[in-house]
Amino acid sequence: MTLAVSIRVPDGVVLAVDSLTTVRGTMQIEANIETTCKHCGKKLSIPNFKLPPVNFPSSTSMFAQKLFPLKSVFSVGSFGSATINKRSIYSQIKRFERHLQDEITSVDEIAQRLEDYFMQELEQEGIMGYLRLYCQWGPRGSS
Repeated sequence: MTLAVSIRVPDGVVLAVDSLTTVRGTMQIEANIETTCKHCGKKLSIPNFKLPPVNFPSSTSMFAQKLFPLKSVFSVGSFGSATINKRSIYSQIKRFERHLQDEITSVDEIAQRLEDYFMQELEQEGIMGYLRLYCQWGPRGSS
């Protein structure tokens, strides 16, 4: 669980995010399923049935970076996976920043662009189907 806090004060905005992270491993379960239909008694067999990947905690670290500057005007806080497509979130944010061509001045616009970028990265990683099933994902902090 990540704790992120933002406070607006007369001098500006204060942002803080904890630095604890849990590294997760992934296990792919495959089984041969044998069953009998309750209604007709017919035996059913499904060989090599693959279940969705199962994540499990494997270690922790107290030094994760979860708050990143963006274009010297914005900040991005992250939670969840520490990597997407074998790149750290820091690396992903810097890559996103390098590909921004025009000046962005609104929080809503940068939030939408970040969402579009990360949705594309998650599609490439092949996990968007699971995300659509199990969570309602979206940028937080837009106005």
